[in-house]
Amino acid sequence: MNTPASSSLPLRLPAVVYDSGLPFLFNALGSYAAQVPKSESLVLDMQSVRFYTPGAIATLIATIQYWQTRQQREIHLLNSESAPAYSYWQRMDFFAQCGLALPEIFTRRDPSGRFVSIKRISGDASGRVDAIAEEIAACLFPSQAKFDDPEKTGPYDLVVYATTELINNVLQHAHSGAFIIAQVYPKQNAVRLAIADFGIGIRGSFEEAKPPFWNAVMDDLDTIQLALKPEISSKTHVSRAWGMGAINAGVGLSIVKELARDTEGIFTLASHFGFHQSNHFEQYECPTELRLPIPFPGTLCALQVSKLKLINNQLLLRNAKQRLRLLDKTHPFNNLFEP
Repeated sequence: MNTPASSSLPLRLPAVVYDSGLPFLFNALGSYAAQVPKSESLVLDMQSVRFYTPGAIATLIATIQYWQTRQQREIHLLNSESAPAYSYWQRMDFFAQCGLALPEIFTRRDPSGRFVSIKRISGDASGRVDAIAEEIAACLFPSQAKFDDPEKTGPYDLVVYATTELINNVLQHAHSGAFIIAQVYPKQNAVRLAIADFGIGIRGSFEEAKPPFWNAVMDDLDTIQLALKPEISSKTHVSRAWGMGAINAGVGLSIVKELARDTEGIFTLASHFGFHQSNHFEQYECPTELRLPIPFPGTLCALQVSKLKLINNQLLLRNAKQRLRLLDKTHPFNNLFEP
C-alpha cells in the first residue's frame, strides 16, 4: 500500500461513522470495490475523516486487508495527512497496520487509561488469548489491574471477559487474521471495543462444521440469529481439550450481548450479508436486523458499554446467565464462569 494517486476514481470516505452507520460504511466500501476494475487500484480519500468508532476503524482495516490478501488488489490512501483525524489514526497505528510509515508530528504518550491501538490477532494466538485480553483491559483500566476485589474491578473484569470471548470466536471460526481496537470515552463515560476479521463468516463456519442444527437454506442473518442463542456454536458438538470441555459451548456471543443490555450499551454483530445491532444506549426496544445488499467481507463484533454500569462483573455475568437460563437452578452460583 502507498499514497500516490492512481487512474481509478477515489472513494471519499465519510467524515463521521458511528456504530449505527456501519451498514452504510459496508455498502460504500463494497460498492466501490465492485465498480473498480481489478486491473486498477482502489483509492480511498481520507480528506474528510474526522471521527470513527473502533467498530468503524476495525471495519476499514479488515476490509483493506481483505482487498490486499484475498483479492490481491493494490490500495492507495489519499489526503491522509490532511485529514482532521490524522494524528489520532496514527496513534491508533492504523497506517502502520496498513504498511505505511508516515511522519509523526506529535509525541507519543502512554495510552494507559485511554485507548488500545489496533492489534493484529493471528491464527496461532490461541495460547495467548487470556494474556491479550488482560493486556487490553489493563491498558484501558490500569488502576484496576492490581486489585482482586470484584467490587473494585468491574470494568477491568468485563473487558477481560468480553475480549476473551470475542477473540476465541474469531480464532475458532474466521480462518483469517483479525484486528482488535478499544477506546475509553471519558466525557460519555463509555468504553468501545471492536474486533473484525476477513474470514469465512459465521454462516461459512456453520456450513463447514455442519452441526446438528445446520440447515443449508440458512442465510447470513439466520446464522447470526442462531449464533446469538445460548449454547449454540458451529463447534458446540465438537469435543476438544480447551480446558473447558467443548471447543465452544456457544454462550460467548449471547452473554456479551446481554452484558451490553445490562450496561445500557450497544452490541453489534455483522457477518457477510447479515447485520444485528442491539442498541440499549438509545433505548431501542427492538434490535436492528438487516440483510445487507453489499456484504462485509468477514465478521465484525463491536461492543459499547457504560462505565457507570460496570460495578461488579460477577453480578453482571450472573444476571446475564440467569436470563439465558444457563445457571444450575439447584445451585445458582455454581459454574458461574464456566461456558
